[in-house]
Amino acid sequence: MNNNTNENDDFAYLKNLTLLYVEDDSSIRNQLAQFLSRRCANLYLAINGKQGLEIFEQCQPDIVITDVLMPEMDGLKMCETIRTTHPKIPIIITTAFEEPRYFQRAIDLGVDKYVTKPVELAILEAALLKCTRIIRAEIALQELKERTTELLEAERLAKLGHWRLNLQNNEVEWSDELLHIFEVGATHFVKSYADFLSLIHPEDRERVKREHEAHLEKNTDYDLEHRLLLPNGNIKYVHEHCQTEHDTQGKPISTLGTVQDITERKLIEVELEQYQQHLEELVEMRTLELQRLKNQADAANRAKSIFLANMSHELRTPLNAILGFSQLIERDPQLNEEHRSELKIINNAGKHLLALINDVLEISRIEAGQSRVQIEPFDLHELLQAVEDIIRTRAEVKGLTLKIECVGSLPHFAKGDVNHLRQVLINLLGNAVKYTKKGGVTLRLTPFEDVICFDVIDTGIGIAPDDLQRVFYAFYQTESGIAHGDGTGLGLAISQEFVRLMGGEITVSSTIGQGSTFSFTLSLPEISAPAVCLKRPLKVVALADGQPTYRILIAEDEPDNRLLLTRVLENVGFQVQAVSNGQQAVQMFESWQPDFIWMDMRMPVMDGYQATKAIRTLPNGRAVKIAALTASAFKEDKDSILSVGCDDMLTKPLNEDSLFKIMAQLLNLEYRYFDFEKLETADAEGIGLDLSLFPTHLREELTQAADLLDMEAVQAVADKIKADLPHQAQILENAVANISF
Repeated sequence: MNNNTNENDDFAYLKNLTLLYVEDDSSIRNQLAQFLSRRCANLYLAINGKQGLEIFEQCQPDIVITDVLMPEMDGLKMCETIRTTHPKIPIIITTAFEEPRYFQRAIDLGVDKYVTKPVELAILEAALLKCTRIIRAEIALQELKERTTELLEAERLAKLGHWRLNLQNNEVEWSDELLHIFEVGATHFVKSYADFLSLIHPEDRERVKREHEAHLEKNTDYDLEHRLLLPNGNIKYVHEHCQTEHDTQGKPISTLGTVQDITERKLIEVELEQYQQHLEELVEMRTLELQRLKNQADAANRAKSIFLANMSHELRTPLNAILGFSQLIERDPQLNEEHRSELKIINNAGKHLLALINDVLEISRIEAGQSRVQIEPFDLHELLQAVEDIIRTRAEVKGLTLKIECVGSLPHFAKGDVNHLRQVLINLLGNAVKYTKKGGVTLRLTPFEDVICFDVIDTGIGIAPDDLQRVFYAFYQTESGIAHGDGTGLGLAISQEFVRLMGGEITVSSTIGQGSTFSFTLSLPEISAPAVCLKRPLKVVALADGQPTYRILIAEDEPDNRLLLTRVLENVGFQVQAVSNGQQAVQMFESWQPDFIWMDMRMPVMDGYQATKAIRTLPNGRAVKIAALTASAFKEDKDSILSVGCDDMLTKPLNEDSLFKIMAQLLNLEYRYFDFEKLETADAEGIGLDLSLFPTHLREELTQAADLLDMEAVQAVADKIKADLPHQAQILENAVANISF
């Protein structure tokens, strides 16, 4: 078979084929449909995998071309379903997402071509011609198989030639049919066995002779296929069967044989093998091509991860200083309101930037399969209140209403992934507020049995039909989203993946100019006695009385972060020394003998890994507690950090609560706290502070004052409510007088 199939024949053959093209983007679909319709007899179009399957079952196309990411059913899922009943149909994938997981699924499905977007028509045409050759080869292969079956049946019914060898005189008798097969006339009839052997192909002759002798020696039948070399130089394939006759004493007297011409079948088998080999070559080429693309995507993904790790370190490190110092200065009771307001702007801007960075890193963790569900008990009511507190300020700034409705009896405590659920609700409600100009936003919860349906409803600008599913694509933004000019286009993609991890799916319905509704349902079983519930964190203000003086060494190459951590620890009462690289950390450990080391893992001269290993080999090096500091994109593998000798790990930007918690666990510390909740139970008569009575702005002022440990600000709030809420004002004044730090 000639593997260089005539291209003109392929084009002509393609004209008679039927194609199914599945693409959700109308502009791309219309463009390629014009191109495809000129190259095939029939073209069917579908806008998603579900519709594509329906059309496939009705029309039975010869080739399938499909996008990957589509609403209702993606392209690879559609192809997987098609492959169950049509395992050999050629499939071409078109996609703008060069992710290794897509390539791997394509390889597993045996996809014939993977064409990246924007689609180059020449590449798509080459893919179509390749699929055409596969179809032609499969059809030819099937025809050969059918012809082989017919020939086998014909041979079974055919009249065979036969011969008889007299073992006494070594003469051979031939039938007329055998003379016809050997293409020798009666006048050229050879009577000796040697003459018979001379007509067998030289390469098969010795084998035939050997098989015949073994047959005589062992007295067994034999079946043998071999070639004949005819007088005119032609070659034939024959099948030979032989038996031996014996006299009454058991002595062999003659050999009887039949010969059947199987030349046509053998030639078809050779051609069949060539076709099979050609198909295998096509499959191998396809697999190698997909593997090459997957390797390229893997390399790109690794490069992306390295880039994100480096950029994360470069971005998080200064953010640690920005957020840390702004919060530290904000606690200064001498700070005037104007400067406090300016610091709040800095702090909020830093948090916004950190949120954008975290979104990019979170989608990378999702793509790498590193996001995990953490099921634990939580207070559902308190979660909803916390989310409402975050979103309400944004809504009120825009003059929007924010409502949380419950249709039915909502469990107080439930079991689920509280952190992922909180992030999803904040993302969906935040988006709803962002794209709503008037009216309001509603979070509606509908519990039934152990599941809860969440609906986020807004009266905003709405989403165009073509964008309804693409809004969940990573980095995708609608025209209105681009017009707002902020965000990464990752919030909905992350929310969708989080909900999927928790066992649900986000759906969306929308009408332009009227609003949108995002919905998902999760299993959140009710529990009666939670071991853990949401609680406002306590503020560490000092070491508890009677605690020894602890020496804390900070190894951090960034001066701002080094100073920030030093200030935070000294304010609580620790003795602190700070160095700028791992080599200095080893030297300071030997000379100063600290009780605890905060070790940055990326430093010049000697990094944190090397420094930790070195310290562990020194006298008393096994006793000191070492906690790693990292600003990496993926929270460096904790196992690798612990393996070099670190006791725990903390990521940047630093969280004070986590910092003090790690130190308390490793050093068995006790602290003194400022607990805002004491304000709520400070009334001597047992009636606690009721924050729901406070105007919103005063409630926020009081919360901020408590977070800043600013008792003067608490007293200021008490003064403002004396006229309207004298009892509540008295509780605050008692708190200012009686709460010690």
